[in-house]
Amino acid sequence: LAEAATCPGTKQCQCLFPDRSHCCVYGSNAETGKDYDCTRLCKDATRLLLRGEKEPRKCNAGGAFTCASIITVQDRIPCY
Repeated sequence: LAEAATCPGTKQCQCLFPDRSHCCVYGSNAETGKDYDCTRLCKDATRLLLRGEKEPRKCNAGGAFTCASIITVQDRIPCY
């Protein structure tokens, strides 16, 4: 079995857009599941609707992510 791509300690997956800018964040919770695989979570991630957008925006970076601290993600947009 392959090891899951997780963020040790911080438990925050920051999903990226194809240009490597921030898309949205998954924190460790019931929605992320027990395996907490950031690549799997970010592969189909969509960020919450922002003001001025007519539909939610997909990250579309094939599961690309960075690990972010709890402090960093406080002002970031959640994924779903």
